[in-house]
Amino acid sequence: MAKKVGVGIIGAGWPGQQHARALRASQRAVLYACAEANRERATEFERTFSPNKLYSDYAELLGDPQVDAVVICLPNFLHFPATLAALQAGKHVLCEKPPTTNGAEMKVLREEAEKRGLIYFFGRQFRFSPAMRAAKELIAADRLGKIYFAEAVFIRSRGIPTGVGGWFTEKKRSGGGALIDIGIHALDAVWYLMGTPRPISVSAQVFRNFAHLVRTTIFDVEDAAYAFIRFENGAVVQLKTSWAGNLTDEIPPVRVSGRN
Repeated sequence: MAKKVGVGIIGAGWPGQQHARALRASQRAVLYACAEANRERATEFERTFSPNKLYSDYAELLGDPQVDAVVICLPNFLHFPATLAALQAGKHVLCEKPPTTNGAEMKVLREEAEKRGLIYFFGRQFRFSPAMRAAKELIAADRLGKIYFAEAVFIRSRGIPTGVGGWFTEKKRSGGGALIDIGIHALDAVWYLMGTPRPISVSAQVFRNFAHLVRTTIFDVEDAAYAFIRFENGAVVQLKTSWAGNLTDEIPPVRVSGRN
C-alpha cells in the first residue's frame, strides 16, 4: 500500500477544521500537523483532531520532513506569503480561495510550483460536490443542450463576516467584500459548468449600504455586487451576491459565523 500523504494544516479556524474533518475520513492522506498562533484555538484543534505535531509558527511546520503537503487556511492577505514559503520548502499546496489578492502574485506562485514540480491548487470546492459532478456529467452527455445563460446567485440577508480583528471588511487584508468571499463560489460554479469560456466583457456595480450593522474599525469593501458577463462563445452570466440586504431573514437558512 502506498504511503499516506502527510498533511499539515496552517490555520485552525473554521476552514482548517473542515479540512481536518475531510482528512480524518480520507484513505490517502493523514492529518500530521497543524500550525496555529492562537494558543486557545490550537488547544481546541489538538483536542478535537489529534494531529501528531502542533506548531505555533507555520515556518516550523514547513521545516518538518514528515509534512508532504499543506492546506493554507489563513486570512486572505496571508495566502500569498504562506503559499510561497510552502512551495519554497518543497511542499504541495492547497490554499483556500482567493489564492492571492492580485494577478501578479498569482503568476509568481504558478511559476514557483511549475519550477519545483509541485502540485498547487486553490479552493474551488463547489466543483467537487455531488450535485455539481452530476450536473457536469449531464452537460457532458449533452442532456441539457447548449448552455448559453446562467444565473449565479449567493446572497444573504444578515451575514456580514468579521474574522479575527475584522479583516473581512478591510480591503487591504481581504482583497474585497461579498464578491471575493461568497460570490466567487457561485460564479465559479456556473463558469465551470459552462466549460470555462473566456470572458470578453463585464458590466457591474458594487454597493456598501450596511456597514452600520457591523462593529468593526474599517469597512471599505462592498456588501453586495451585481454583474452581467459576456463570453467569447456567446454565452452570458448574471451574477448576484450580497452579505446583507433588505431580504427575508431566512436567507440564508443557516447561521453565518465570523470565521478565521
